[in-house]
Amino acid sequence: MKKIILICITTMLSQYALAENWKLIIKDPDGSFYLDTDRLVKKGKTVDYWAKFVADADNEELEMKKGDYTLSHNLDHCVERTTSISLVEDYLKNGELINRDDEASDPSSVDDDEINLAFFKSVCKS
Repeated sequence: MKKIILICITTMLSQYALAENWKLIIKDPDGSFYLDTDRLVKKGKTVDYWAKFVADADNEELEMKKGDYTLSHNLDHCVERTTSISLVEDYLKNGELINRDDEASDPSSVDDDEINLAFFKSVCKS
């Protein structure tokens, strides 16, 4: 029985680990931005996706150390050229969750920000 439970747990954990496939979208002086291509959901002209920012160096302004990261759950409207964020989670590089904000943002134009535009071009391409 213990072996069966161990096999089930191992299988579940390995499937979760495979569920994230992070593709580099853009880099800026503060860090690297990635798209989880395995959790990309297209519904009509909207795209629901997860993004990750990883700090490439210690940054006092962002209050992040090298390797710390932020996950965000985003929704891009391809026709309106807008994006909104419904969840932001900040993590230490060891995976410890240090902050969670699930207050949805108002939609904003992707053309106002180079990073949002890079994600938009990647997820809304035909």
